[in-house]
Amino acid sequence: THYALVITAGPQPGGPIVYNETVTRSEFFAPQLLSAMQYGTQVRALNRAGSGPWSARIIGTTHLPSVTPERLPRVSELRVQRDSCAVELLLRVSAEDDHGAGPVCAGAEYIEVQGQRAGATRWTTVLQRATASRVALRDLDHGGATWRFRTVAHNRFGVSEPSIPSEEVLPGLHATVLASPPRVHATGRTTVRIPLPRGLSCQPDLEWLIQVSVGDQGREREGEEEGARRWQVLAIARAGTTYTAEKINCAAGCAFRLQAVVSGFGPDGGSSLVTPEAVLSAADFGLPIWTAVPRERKGPSPRAEGAVSDGVGGGGASALSKLLLPLALLALAASAWRCLRSRSCRRARPSGVLPLEDDEEDDEEEEEGEGGASGRRVRRAASEEEEPMVRVARASLDEQPKRYYL
Repeated sequence: THYALVITAGPQPGGPIVYNETVTRSEFFAPQLLSAMQYGTQVRALNRAGSGPWSARIIGTTHLPSVTPERLPRVSELRVQRDSCAVELLLRVSAEDDHGAGPVCAGAEYIEVQGQRAGATRWTTVLQRATASRVALRDLDHGGATWRFRTVAHNRFGVSEPSIPSEEVLPGLHATVLASPPRVHATGRTTVRIPLPRGLSCQPDLEWLIQVSVGDQGREREGEEEGARRWQVLAIARAGTTYTAEKINCAAGCAFRLQAVVSGFGPDGGSSLVTPEAVLSAADFGLPIWTAVPRERKGPSPRAEGAVSDGVGGGGASALSKLLLPLALLALAASAWRCLRSRSCRRARPSGVLPLEDDEEDDEEEEEGEGGASGRRVRRAASEEEEPMVRVARASLDEQPKRYYL
């Protein structure tokens, strides 16, 4: 068995709902209550069979403050209503304990809400007296600037210090627009189409700054966080229109995001209203995806890196080379054989050295074949004194390598 609990502000039924919770214990701690304020509480039991009737409404008054109220926490929840340009705030009326023990009563009897428009130097009161935990601010200036808010606690003894300012918000721009990445459609290899979200009627002149980050350009630069992107301005276009970008090189992928072009509290006077990024890969543009595949190396002489593999673009050249190599070897062998059969490929003799007997016999056979016995030419040593010179010539020829001229 568990319980449904509802706490409303004021002595009469139908007041602003402060708590609407489901509890499983017999007690409930409600820190977000104002001091010296009446609240009504109702409970009913729940189980698997259903729910019981509501109890009678019990009215109670919180304790009276005795000192100046504590400083309130920062307004942590802001949202723009879908059907209007009002900004809804969730007020926290309990202070933080200095020792980390949890929220404690701030002693506030009511809360003042102050706002600051971007570009202004002073804070103005946008809600004088708030007694509910949720309030809606409807009369804000919507002239192309963001707002931020802070709260001040009041009681019969004084006023607290202002809380820390909240994050900036733009009236007329719903939080779901800033929580979703832009819809980017690749319409070609170098073109994209980006429909820009529309604001509410209170922001008729809203414009978007379209930013792009091409590939991994500029990631991990010195002084930047790891994985940070470098964003470039692509264009500025009016909300509710469709922007088409051309001549974008996204072979390594691109990322896109939108930023509202309004006055803000940034260092350069711009706003921090930026959407998440939408990432498109090369495949989204119909571009081929190139991946480096290492080639298997065989033998002591690997092929140079970057050579075209046989299976990708080099198959025709490899087959042609395998066919031409045997033909070239056969042609070379035939040419060498013809050269050896002719007289132009005779063994080279050093100048001043007599021919050997083997060479003489070869010359005699060649001349006999050409001119018969009458054309035989026999070269002999003139005298026996020349025999030592012949032996020297033979020894020198044996020591020298044999050379042939083709």
